[in-house]
This record gives sequence, structure tokens and C-alpha cells, in this order.
Amino acid sequence: MQSDKQYLFVYGTLKRSVANPVGLMMRPHVVYVAEAIIAGRLYDLGPYPGLVLENSGTAVYGELYEILHPNALLSLLDAYEGCGVDDPKPHEFVRLEATVRDTDGIDYRSWVYVYQNHVDPSWHVPAGYFQPSAGVA
Repeated sequence: MQSDKQYLFVYGTLKRSVANPVGLMMRPHVVYVAEAIIAGRLYDLGPYPGLVLENSGTAVYGELYEILHPNALLSLLDAYEGCGVDDPKPHEFVRLEATVRDTDGIDYRSWVYVYQNHVDPSWHVPAGYFQPSAGVA
């Protein structure tokens, strides 16, 4: 398990394939490592997805990044995800450390934003892969 550096796992609107201003602001603070997976379920919340962690044999696919400037990046992303110190509670997302596995089978302890609210089973994305609809910002 890699532990001497800090990592970030993204699975939704911050992925490289999504045109997102915050994703572009994130790029100078990270280095792309690999495609990766995390144990959990992905839910379609409309304009963005939500990850719920669980060890039920389901996986969510995303991207793993090494964080170069943790303080600046995590403050920016906490605000974007609505879980910054100034955001009203309860937060929709929370930032947690969880185990993420890259495509070579290497495990990393990584920051990930996890959805905290109720999910309807009909929102589940069985493939575990976020496909943005047109116009997602």
C-alpha cells in the first residue's frame, strides 16, 4: 500500500473527460496516477454522481491522482463539494480516506468524497462508471 504521499480518487465531474472549471483548477495541484476502483455503489444524482462506500462486491470506477499541494487543493475541493468549514451542515458529501486499487492491483489510501444523504435504489448506476450528460459543468 502506498502511504508516503497523499492521493485523491475522483469518479464524477472532476474526471479529465468532463469539462468542469473546478477540474481545470485542480490540475496544477495533482499528477494523474492511474485509472482506479473503489468498493462501493454509484448513484445518479442528476447533474453529478454520488458514491456510497460498501464492501458488497460492487465497484466504482474513477481516476487516481497524487496530490502535490494538499492544503490548497483540499480546501478548493471541500468548497466545491459543499463540505468546507463555512458550508452549512449537514453536508451532502464528506471527504474520507479509503482504499483505492489501481489497474496494476496496487492499493492506495486516498481521499474520496462520499455521498451522505438518502439514496433511492432506482438511482443506482450498476456499471459503476459516471457518464456525464451534455451540459454538465
